Amino acid sequence: MTMTACTEPQLPRVRLAVGALALAAPLLAACQAVAEDELEASLGGAGYTEAANEPGIVGYERRQLLAGFLPEVDGFERRDDAVNMVHDIGEPHESWQPEVTPSECGDLFRSRWLLTAEDLSTASGDAITQHNAYVPIGTGDGEPEIWFNVTVRAFADPALAQTITQSLLATDCREVVVTIWGNESTWPIVDIAEVTLDGVPEPAVRVEVEGMTGRRWDESGEVVETWEGPGQVEYLYVDGGYAMHVELAPFTAFDDDAEVATQIIRQFVEFFGDE
Repeated sequence: MTMTACTEPQLPRVRLAVGALALAAPLLAACQAVAEDELEASLGGAGYTEAANEPGIVGYERRQLLAGFLPEVDGFERRDDAVNMVHDIGEPHESWQPEVTPSECGDLFRSRWLLTAEDLSTASGDAITQHNAYVPIGTGDGEPEIWFNVTVRAFADPALAQTITQSLLATDCREVVVTIWGNESTWPIVDIAEVTLDGVPEPAVRVEVEGMTGRRWDESGEVVETWEGPGQVEYLYVDGGYAMHVELAPFTAFDDDAEVATQIIRQFVEFFGDE
């Protein structure tokens, strides 16, 4: 049996146009048709079996949970019905090492993508998956006016999961410049704050980002492309050994971005809370 597994999100073209794809690179890989046993292998991670329960490794059963979490939001549908592959956190981090300026903003940048400084060492056995893109029902193949993505990570160490939101709340960074693969993007951070959402047990962290700007240069150093992106808002939530990132853009086009985030986080808590 062959299933379509697509870990590169079928993102709205507007997002591709502003170069955000390069910044989401740690969570993206090429779309491909894979056999069912290959999907099973992705759940096992780097050679882990169904019985794997080693310290520092997110085992098979928790990877199954990651693959199975598909939130539903009123008025939205996934752009495609592809199977979500699950990655060891060390895999994307190993090939994706952007330069972050100022350097002290590295934790802020990593946390927004559910990454940590330990992902190439003690946390390399953690697992992550991304569910995207969600667009208004009826959009079809057209360019959506609004969209959102959901990323979930399973941590072997719940204490490390807590650092995701802690580092966001502790930072004084309000502008981050990220450089990788000949692309430079500037992210103005408008606000980072704890928010209480109806029916959600603990506060979430809301990050508001003003319109991103970027540029790309060729091998000679000449700028060959510039872009501007819409403002976006992100919600991050941690529950035990699981963390979730919800990204909505352009957030000014949502009637109520908090309502969308609330629906998703409630499902996240219900799905993973008793694990």
